[in-house]
Amino acid sequence: PEWKNIVAIDLNFGCPSPNLRKRGAGPSQLRRRSKILNLFEALSKWKTTTSLGNIQAVGAKIRLGLNKVEQKYKVYIPVAEAAATANLDYLVVHARNAEQKSRAKPTWEAIGEIKQAV
Repeated sequence: PEWKNIVAIDLNFGCPSPNLRKRGAGPSQLRRRSKILNLFEALSKWKTTTSLGNIQAVGAKIRLGLNKVEQKYKVYIPVAEAAATANLDYLVVHARNAEQKSRAKPTWEAIGEIKQAV
């Protein structure tokens, strides 16, 4: 079976698709701090109890928020803190908000802020 080749599980809160955002998924979840923490804790616990012996890492990908307002209020910091609290193995940070296109200048300073916070 294909699942035998799975070595990591990654929760993606970074997809900027308008369809996902309208349904409250992807980066729309970033402001739901307790829900994010619960998901991260469940994933971390699952890693230690799963019968899939080849799982080596669990983590998540985030953006800096849905838009420039959320980015300004740094909704990504509590999410990074939740990832650390839940002992995720990694956190990938896309240094743009969900409204920004790939060609928009990344906000690299936010990654430094996250590193300082955790």
